[in-house]
Amino acid sequence: MSRSVGNSGLMWVAGLALALASSPAEAAPRSRSKPPKFDAKATAQLLTSGDPARLREGFAAVRAGGKDAAPVLPLLVRLLDRGLSRELAKEALGATAEIGEPSSSGDVARYAKHRDAEIRRAALGALTKVRGSAAVPTMRGALSDADARVRGAAASGLGALGAHEALPELTLALSRKVLEAAAAIGQLCRGDECEAFARQTTKLPLDVMTSGFQQILSRADVSDDQKVKIIERVRDLATGEAHRFLKGQAEGFSGSDRVKTALEQAARATAGAVDSKKEAP
Repeated sequence: MSRSVGNSGLMWVAGLALALASSPAEAAPRSRSKPPKFDAKATAQLLTSGDPARLREGFAAVRAGGKDAAPVLPLLVRLLDRGLSRELAKEALGATAEIGEPSSSGDVARYAKHRDAEIRRAALGALTKVRGSAAVPTMRGALSDADARVRGAAASGLGALGAHEALPELTLALSRKVLEAAAAIGQLCRGDECEAFARQTTKLPLDVMTSGFQQILSRADVSDDQKVKIIERVRDLATGEAHRFLKGQAEGFSGSDRVKTALEQAARATAGAVDSKKEAP
């Protein structure tokens, strides 16, 4: 009898140990808390407080809420309409961007003509996320802004928005030293347009062009033939800069074998080339 009780006791202890060992793993999923839901009412109180510190709290809540913060978008628009200090305006634009509602593009676009260049640049950055009907026209206009950083933000934004219709303005902007236009052109060009861009190596330094070439080489919608032509054009420069660019692209390239081979061969062909900017002794 005692032996039977002992065996039962051992079995009970073993079962308890197994239960304790497995309980944390089993309880873990139940203990995971969901992200807090966006509190529209509390955020609205912050956005209507008129107090700069509380406004900043409200903007932070909107950024954290993202698209879920859409119910308070009219309050953000009202604040932008009334006018804010530089820092608060930038934060309000950033919060509006995180909601990403295209219907707010007109309200954001007005700030792209603000007297303060920092605010204009913030507005263009917000338009890249908001998109909407006012985004592309506003950025095309901003390519001729008086401030270089605003022009650069406009060029980058047009590339991010896929605004192929802005290619002529971007080409002109590149010729006027808006360097960010190179990457945008590389994102947007098609067929012969990419080749026309590549021909700019006869007029512009390679370090200006490389951001555009990187975009073209990484695009799945550009043919291998087009990519190989660009590689050959860079190879024919026969400079140290060309070699470093080709070598770097070959090492990180993950596309077709044909293009990768062309990069590797061009890098070997330019090995030992002298930098074009190096002064003669």
